[in-house]
Amino acid sequence: MKRRLAVLCVASLIAASAWQGFAQESKPARKPARGPLPTFYAQLGASDEQKDAMYVIHDEYQDKIDSLATQIKQLQGERNAKLEEKLTPAQKARLQELRDEAAKAQESKKKKGPQKAPVKADPTPEPKS
Repeated sequence: MKRRLAVLCVASLIAASAWQGFAQESKPARKPARGPLPTFYAQLGASDEQKDAMYVIHDEYQDKIDSLATQIKQLQGERNAKLEEKLTPAQKARLQELRDEAAKAQESKKKKGPQKAPVKADPTPEPKS
């Protein structure tokens, strides 16, 4: 009985691994994800060769841009810290209150989602008969 159970388990494992290999082979190969090109470039009807070359250039510059953006954030943080050093304790407290209010407003704005502008009625009055 134990031997049959062991053989059944081994057969199940072999069947499962074979099925998994078959399932992986049947999936079509996906292209690697690419970032967006600058505005309007997708509408130019570029060939695949042109697009590939543009994505290489885009990726090369995007790395540099990301690095500079990180440096900018760091410098802004340093600047803000030095600015806050010049504030009195009361001013620092008020600054924190303002920041908290702004964060709360931003959070409630995110929860509401995008707002559509209200549709206004035609301001032109109808002619009287």
